[in-house]
Amino acid sequence: MKTRMSINTLFALLLMLPLLALTSCSKEDAPELQHTLNDLSGTWTWETTDGDFPDAFEVTITAESDTKFVVNNFLNVSDPITVTVSGTSLTFSGELSDGSTIKSGTGTITNGWETMNISFIYNDGESDQTGGARLDKGRMISKKKTIVPAK
Repeated sequence: MKTRMSINTLFALLLMLPLLALTSCSKEDAPELQHTLNDLSGTWTWETTDGDFPDAFEVTITAESDTKFVVNNFLNVSDPITVTVSGTSLTFSGELSDGSTIKSGTGTITNGWETMNISFIYNDGESDQTGGARLDKGRMISKKKTIVPAK
């Protein structure tokens, strides 16, 4: 009798195990799964954190696909740069019409997809420089800085 009860209990536990596995990871546990690149579309404020670039200006972001978005007015030059997204990680590179090149760039999306922190290697045609910026959705710039409107 005890053996039959133990077998029934073991069988019941084995049946519940797949249910636990299915419910153990929900969207609340992985907030990046709650967003799509369309959530990033709109006006953002660029605030330079590293490099000799304009302090603050507006950029617009447009979703291009499920894994890419375009930043218009990158470095306050009207050209677009395409950014590839994997989870909350960003990678990018590209050329700008002023002759400069973004050789490589990386970043992360944080703060519920309201903030991006990026760093990059920039070549102005003469030498490589490092750069960095914080992008905030909307106009959340510090009061000390003047926003330059998008071109």
